[in-house]
Amino acid sequence: TFIGPDPSLGRFLNVALVMPSTNLSTPENNPECWHMINAIYTSFMRQLQENDSLSSVVLSPEVDVKVALNRLSDFDAVFFMGEIQHHPLITALIETRLKQVIIIGYRSICDMACMKLSNAPQESAYRAVSFLAHKGYRNIAFIGEDSILHKFAGYKRALNEYGLTINPDNIILGVNSQDDGARGASLLVGKGLKCDAIFVDTDRKAVGVIDYLTKRGF
Repeated sequence: TFIGPDPSLGRFLNVALVMPSTNLSTPENNPECWHMINAIYTSFMRQLQENDSLSSVVLSPEVDVKVALNRLSDFDAVFFMGEIQHHPLITALIETRLKQVIIIGYRSICDMACMKLSNAPQESAYRAVSFLAHKGYRNIAFIGEDSILHKFAGYKRALNEYGLTINPDNIILGVNSQDDGARGASLLVGKGLKCDAIFVDTDRKAVGVIDYLTKRGF
């Protein structure tokens, strides 16, 4: 669903990427999502043309909506990383019908009337676990977060389609930090390591898992 200016008025020239704090593109300030934000910046820069502009606008989730609307008044389109933190502001922007509002990565229950760009986490997990199952692995473990369960849903879907049993001893949830992979691996080992393959929900966590298991001779 598109809510915004008439496309015939011209191409978007001034684009805002709204973020909740400063310098989110550096690992030190944003250990959880910096790699995604870097990818987003790269995608924008490849598409921008001469005289276009991309601005990072830092707005606290608690910002006064009227103040935020004023700060965003000069932009043609406003991008948000997800809809949770700035939900009131996104709602207000949509209601003005003056700008294109785009949400990058959103919950499946999000019904906001704006453009939504999915990073398809459930589908990506489903395809990865399906690949493992197709290769003959039958006891596939899952290590990942418990706050957003799209990838876990994809994991379960793949196991179900291949007729594989979901073993609770192979499920490690609550590994929410990108630097928490080693802890997830240690919990899996503590349950007896009853798996022949492991799906980890992010690359950085997977590095921690691999490092932990390699150092212990697995």
